[in-house]
Amino acid sequence: MKLKKMIKLRWWNWDDANINAAMPFLLNNDVSALHDFSSKSGLSGERDASPGANNQPQ
Repeated sequence: MKLKKMIKLRWWNWDDANINAAMPFLLNNDVSALHDFSSKSGLSGERDASPGANNQPQ
């Protein structure tokens, strides 16, 4: 169940600043807190698809 929630968040597509801010939740495997953080921050997990954007995982 946790894995499905993590995949749905697509946190690996967030920018570096948001990943760093979410690091405590990721390191503690706190999926509920990660989900709350994502919701409060308005993160969709979608990368910028504009021309020239780096759409590759970092």
